[in-house]
Amino acid sequence: MLSAAQSTLTPEYAQVHEFIRARMTRKANALALRSLRDPPPPKPHSAPNPNTIPLLTRVSGPGEPPHYEPTVRPRPLAELGGTGIRRVPTLENAAGIPYLRQTKPQTLIMNRIIRQKSEKLQKKVYEAMELLEEPREAARYEDTWDKLIDKELGVRGDDRDPPGSYTRTNQQALDSVFDYLNKSRADQAARGAALHRIVQEERALRDQERIERMRRREREARRAAGDSSAPDAAQVEALPQATVAKSSMDIAKQLAAEVAGTDPFIDPARREAVGTSPSKTDESVEHQNSSNSRKSVMAKPAQRTKNFAGIRKVGSTNDAPESANADSKRMNDDRKSRRRRLVYNPTMTADGGRGGASF
Repeated sequence: MLSAAQSTLTPEYAQVHEFIRARMTRKANALALRSLRDPPPPKPHSAPNPNTIPLLTRVSGPGEPPHYEPTVRPRPLAELGGTGIRRVPTLENAAGIPYLRQTKPQTLIMNRIIRQKSEKLQKKVYEAMELLEEPREAARYEDTWDKLIDKELGVRGDDRDPPGSYTRTNQQALDSVFDYLNKSRADQAARGAALHRIVQEERALRDQERIERMRRREREARRAAGDSSAPDAAQVEALPQATVAKSSMDIAKQLAAEVAGTDPFIDPARREAVGTSPSKTDESVEHQNSSNSRKSVMAKPAQRTKNFAGIRKVGSTNDAPESANADSKRMNDDRKSRRRRLVYNPTMTADGGRGGASF
C-alpha cells in the first residue's frame, strides 16, 4: 500500500493522507480538552521557601559566643488570625535541637529540618568514634614504623611527633570534629534561650490580652444593663467583721421593736391607759390581732418574752405598778383562753383522714 501511495494520482495516496489528517485532528482535540481541565494540586514538599522570614536572627559577630534575637515574634494581636486568641507555642527538644511546636502533627518543613540536622550531628559523632578507634591505633603503628626506618637510615629526628606524622594528622581531624560538635551544642543552646524568651513573652501577652477581654466583656455587660459608670475598686472597701456583726444586731433590735410596737395582746383597757379610744377600726384591728395570737401559739418563749417586754414599755412611769399587775393578769387570762380554744377532735374527716388539733 505504501509503494502504491507513492504516486499522488493513486487512491492509496488519498487514503494515507486522510488517515494522517484524522490522526492529527484527534490529537489537537485531545490537547484542547486537556487544557480545559483543572491543573492537578501540587504535591506537598518540604523544600525551603526563599520568601520565608527566619524566626531568629544571629546578632553576635564572628568569634563571639552565639546570641540570637527573635525576628518577628511575638506578633501583635492585630496580626493574629482565626479566633484572635493567642496560642502560646510549646518549646520542644528533639535530638538536642530546640524548636517551637504550634500544633500537632508537625509540619513537613519542621520534620525535614529536624531530620537533616540530627543526621548531620550523628554523622559527626560517628566520625569522632571512628577516629578514636582504628585510625588512631593504625597511625601510632605507622609512626613507629617510620621511626624505625629513619633510625636504620641514620636520620635523626625529635622525639615529638612531627607536623606531618600520622598521629598528629589523626589528632587534628579529631579536634576539628570535637570543635564542630562543641560549636553546634553552643549554637543550639543559644537558640533554645532565644526560643524560651519568645515563649515567655507570648505567655505574658496572652495573660494581658485575657484580662483585657474580661474587662471588655464587663463593660459590654454594664452597657447592656444601662449602667455606664465604671466601678471604682479604690472606693469600695470590705466591711470588717465587727461592723457586720453590729449591723446585724441593730437590725435584730429594730425588728424586735417593730414587733413590740404592734403586739397583738394590747386590749381596749390597755389602749385607754395609753390614751386612745376604741372605735370600729380598733375592733377590726383587735379581731386581726386575735387571729395573729392564734398563729403565735407555737412561737419561741424568747420571742413572747420580748413581745411582753414591749407591752411593758408602752405604759407611763406614773401607773407602772398598776400596769404591771394588769399585764400579768391579762397574760394568765390569755393562756387560759388559748387552752380552751385548743380542742382535739379524734373523729374521722370527710376525706377519710383522722382529725387533729383545731383552732
